[in-house]
Amino acid sequence: MILLTILSILLLCAILSALGSKLHSQIPRFISVLGLLLALGLASVNFPTAITEIFGSTSFDYNVPWIAVAGANFHLSADGLSLLFIVFTLFLGVIGALLTSKISNPGYFFFHYLLLLSGIVGIFMAADLLLFFFFWEMMLLPMYFLMIKYRELNDQNENTPFKFLLYTQVSGLLMLLGILALFFIHGRQTSIYSFELSDLMQTTLSLPVAIFIMTGFVLAFLVKLPVIPFHGWMPATFSASPLAVIFTGILVKTGAYGILRLAIPLFPEASVLFAPTAMAIGIMTILYAGLIAFSSNDIRKIAAYSSISHTGFIIIGLYAFNILSWHGVIFQMIASAIGVGGLALLGDALYRRTGTYDITGISGLWSRASVFSGFGLVISLAILGLPGLANFIAEFLILAGTFQQSIVVTILASIGIVIAAAYALRIVQKVYVGEYRGPVELKDLSLREKMIMSTLVVLLLVLGLYTRPIIRSTEKVLERTLILDSSQPEPLAPGNDASVKYFVNPQID
Repeated sequence: MILLTILSILLLCAILSALGSKLHSQIPRFISVLGLLLALGLASVNFPTAITEIFGSTSFDYNVPWIAVAGANFHLSADGLSLLFIVFTLFLGVIGALLTSKISNPGYFFFHYLLLLSGIVGIFMAADLLLFFFFWEMMLLPMYFLMIKYRELNDQNENTPFKFLLYTQVSGLLMLLGILALFFIHGRQTSIYSFELSDLMQTTLSLPVAIFIMTGFVLAFLVKLPVIPFHGWMPATFSASPLAVIFTGILVKTGAYGILRLAIPLFPEASVLFAPTAMAIGIMTILYAGLIAFSSNDIRKIAAYSSISHTGFIIIGLYAFNILSWHGVIFQMIASAIGVGGLALLGDALYRRTGTYDITGISGLWSRASVFSGFGLVISLAILGLPGLANFIAEFLILAGTFQQSIVVTILASIGIVIAAAYALRIVQKVYVGEYRGPVELKDLSLREKMIMSTLVVLLLVLGLYTRPIIRSTEKVLERTLILDSSQPEPLAPGNDASVKYFVNPQID
């Protein structure tokens, strides 16, 4: 009932926020922050217990018939991996709510904001594939309506919300077709028609069929990450909404989670054959997005393409099929959201003080706003992967795991770290040092902004210096997924004699 309670709190607070706006403009924000903190507290208290649980049959499970005639259940479950992302999603949700003290039409905003978070949290809980798809679609419409309402006046691309919806809806439709194909194939093989993940994992598929069905799942998840060439919606989203960084930081995790929870366990052999292509896509994403970030002057665009570049590391880490790289993927999903989120929040603060997002339009901030500049320096160092910060742990683990599969891929991915250092230090050089050039009066960060940025920086430091909690919380589920058999044939990963091995009965139970 804990999982159902968390979802119920978010949905109830969404309704109360919409109704409360008629009484006072601050009531929706108060209700939202209170509800998010309550849900975060419930998830955090139960997090230690979830570490040893098996997904689909946990003590947290809530499983009742949903669409009985179709074999669909309202089945919620959570292990260490799921609850880790639920806690982090709710944490970012609190940060996002605290950033909106002066937002217009707060009832409208917080209603859709909490619906969005409900959909994302539901994705991490769903143990039934039809329910997973329901939550997948549930999170898209609130994001779409928020983008329409709150896109910035200087956003020249009026099609940004439509572009986001088109990318995600088309890819989501492909995933639905894949789910239905699995449903009917499993039903014909066993005479049991079910959308349960644990049931569908037992489906026997020929390799061509598995590749065909897997493509629908993987495309949906690659669009949501996103990677090149499915990234078109993300830079536009960063330019369209002042809180897009929070939304995209959360949405990105759903794509990687989907690959780890669904695509690889459901289609193990097809995933192995897809690995060389996935690594090529990952390298292309790291290098291309990094170069675009380096050549950009708009800090929002730099943040967007930095995030896209980080997803390239996530992809090569996932398809290295290595416990080290998978731990690195978990760290990267968290560290990237914090680091890029902090950069975009500072960019928004810069715009409110100077009227520009252009990093070449202002310089010497350190002499006028030392606290602002100090946080900016730490965030830039995190993005470039400075040892002692979470991003370094993420990239090191991913590269260490990938090295065991392909030296060439590891070397090419390492070039991306050099590019990241270049565009991160370019921000420091252009904005924070040198002779001051900007408004006559420049206010430093407010108390609220200092508290939010301090929280993000402390989290980057803690995760960079003390990795055990994250590793321990996901170790069991990753080991259950990564069951390898060295006696199987070994398809080669690109560029090295090392190989990715076939799975034997992989499970994310």
